[in-house]
Amino acid sequence: GGSVSLDPAQRIGLRHAEEFRQKIPRAEARRHEEALLSARDASLPAMQLVVCGSYRRGKATSGDIDALVTPTDGATPASLLA
Repeated sequence: GGSVSLDPAQRIGLRHAEEFRQKIPRAEARRHEEALLSARDASLPAMQLVVCGSYRRGKATSGDIDALVTPTDGATPASLLA
């Protein structure tokens, strides 16, 4: 058989495949939401951030954490970068 060559991202994925299969408990997703909101407040307060997907639907676990980031009303591209 031939050899298979993996790029660095594929090697990381393979190394952590079992971890990626595990569901994220709601309490952990909440901690990530708090960290994202804190980073948003510090860096881009003119942006709205909502954690969506299974977390928003109230599920006990999530396969991933989905976040939607949009400008708040009245925000312009220039104001987001100021």
